[in-house]
Amino acid sequence: MSRKYKLTGICLSTMITILLIFTFTASAATQVTLQPSSEVVESGSSVTVDIFVDPDTEIAGMQFDLKFDSSLLQVTNVTEGDLFKQSGTETFFNPGQNDTETLKNVYGCIQGIGEVSTSGIFATMTLSSTPGKRDMAQIYLQNVTVSSQEGNAVQTSVNNTSIILTKTRNYDNFQNELIQRLVEELTLNRQSYA
Repeated sequence: MSRKYKLTGICLSTMITILLIFTFTASAATQVTLQPSSEVVESGSSVTVDIFVDPDTEIAGMQFDLKFDSSLLQVTNVTEGDLFKQSGTETFFNPGQNDTETLKNVYGCIQGIGEVSTSGIFATMTLSSTPGKRDMAQIYLQNVTVSSQEGNAVQTSVNNTSIILTKTRNYDNFQNELIQRLVEELTLNRQSYA
């Protein structure tokens, strides 16, 4: 009987180990994160948002669309970051076309042979907030593709953001409304993942 239990224990341990290996391997992905210079902005002022990329493998190109509420924010400038310029290679960058509520077809790549695996900023966007507005502005990436030198898409995980617009720098008056909006946003996010 004890030999049967030992064999069962060995089989069970082996299966758990294999499952853990596949779980950790499957969870690896290139992280693409929206990083605002400030999460609370006085309405009428500007804020910059970096597209920060942390590759889990070598990459050579990227593209995305940016979705935003045009009644609260307007994209005024898009510039290339240092992500693909790290090794001194030539790059190509298209700042996209600003359409109503969407910045479309922002893309860039390394020209010729070369890849990067070190994190960096792919693009920096300057957004102007609408004067007199007090709200939470959602900003999120769509159609994100990060690719290898061969043009093959790599697995990505996207982290979006929001910016709180205030009428004054007195944030205490805005606190209750902010908490309510955050609770509503978290509730909506939970429902979308359910």
